[in-house]
Order: sequence, then C-alpha cells, then structure tokens
Amino acid sequence: MVAWQDGDLLIDGRKLHYYRAGTPGKPTVVLLHGFTNNGLTWTPLARDLQEDYDLIALDAAGHGLSDSPGPDPDPHQLRDDTIAAITSLNVDRPALIGHSMGAGTAAAVAAQLGDQIRCAVLEDPGWRDANPSPALPGAVGSPEWLDVIRTLPTLPPEERQALAIKANPTWSDEDRALWIDSRLQFDLSLVDGLRRRLATDWREIARQITCPVLLITADPQRGAIVSPAAAAEATKLLRSGQVVRVEGAGHNIRRDNYAPFRDAVIPFLKAH
Repeated sequence: MVAWQDGDLLIDGRKLHYYRAGTPGKPTVVLLHGFTNNGLTWTPLARDLQEDYDLIALDAAGHGLSDSPGPDPDPHQLRDDTIAAITSLNVDRPALIGHSMGAGTAAAVAAQLGDQIRCAVLEDPGWRDANPSPALPGAVGSPEWLDVIRTLPTLPPEERQALAIKANPTWSDEDRALWIDSRLQFDLSLVDGLRRRLATDWREIARQITCPVLLITADPQRGAIVSPAAAAEATKLLRSGQVVRVEGAGHNIRRDNYAPFRDAVIPFLKAH
C-alpha cells in the first residue's frame, strides 16, 4: 500500500497538483509521468521505493488534477512547472524519474538545473533517430493510439475495462485501472499540440545534462521509441550515462515488464 497525500501548488496562476508518499527526511525522488497519464500511475514503483525515499509525483498541466494550460502550451512549460514545484516544495537535489513525456521533462530539468539534480532515470523518452521508422499500429503517436485516447472517455465502465485489456494485455490489473483513471482526467485539447512538443531537440538537451543518467530502453518492434542507435548516440552525448535494455517490453517499459525495470532503477538510485 502507498499512503499518498496530495496537495496543490499555484504556478503562474494555475493549479499544479502533486502527490507525496514515502519517508520524510530520506532522499527525494520526483516522478514525472507520460502523456495522458497522471502522478498516481507511479504507484507500483512507489510501493518499492517508499521505505528509502521521499516521493513526489506531479500531475503535469492538463493531466490528473492539474489545471489545463490550454491546447497549445509553451514547449518549456512542463520543465518550468517541474522546476517551480521543486523550488516551492523546498526539495534539495532530487533524483528524477520520468516516462515518455515525463522523461523528456526530466531531461530538460536536469539540463537546466545542473548539479542541483542528483541523478535522472529516463524510461523510453521521445529520443528518436534522425530518420525514425513509421510508428507501428498502436504505438505512441499512431492513429490507433490517438483513437484510444479519444474513445475511452465515451465508453461505459465495462467497455473501458475491455479496451484496457485489449490495449495493454501484459499489464497488471492495477496498472490497467490506473491507466483508465488517468485518461479520464486528461485534457483532450492537448492532443492537437502534441507534434510540436515532440519536436524538441533532445540531442542538445542531452549534451547539457551533467548528472548521472540511466536510460532505460526496450524493443522498438513492440512500440518502444528509443532505438539501439539512438541509445548509443545518447551515451556519447551524456557526460555520465548508462543504458539498460528491458526485453519483452515496449514503450511502457515498467508496465510491460516490471521486475527488470525495478531491478535497474533501485541500484542506480542507491549508487547516486
């Protein structure tokens, strides 16, 4: 069980919601979720970290219980919101863990704050090859993926459950339930600005990161974004980077194959 407590911050006149759990006084880990998710989707990982860390899970703008930024937010807003949250909550040298969009945010925050960040774990960020292959059916950004985002809120509960099982057959029941809840809270107007936000130059950000980075990748044939070539390029750009590839997983690495994800993250956090 994770005993989340929650609260709100006021950032530039907008409500930014956060959840907090774990052990006060322990090193802080800030958890940054992916597009259409919310802070509570980190619950399974939080269960394994809570004894050793003070955990803060943010709801990104337009996600969860945070206010929407409107359909076309500033591409730096997620970074700036996260930095504002770290400052407002008086967090000292946190570790960052992010997935997908949240991994991109974590990287941008680490690049901006330098040695104020202890380390960063990036779960399949949007670090694409210079000439990426077309998205697989159902992969992030594909028409099928967008259709699920738009369709889920219109369905009755039993059909949402069926769609969750079809879309995520390898996930636990808990992860599927958290996935449904988060998508019901998501601001659909953000979908239209997704392409512009994905266009961020990740290579320039990677060059600027000074803290240790764990990049967790998976199988592009299952929908993972970071290819072996992009991972190899990232390790050359990062000052202190290592890559762990999780087999049998796609873009949602920790939900497709949790144990090896956990077993990579916990030693990395303890080492830094």
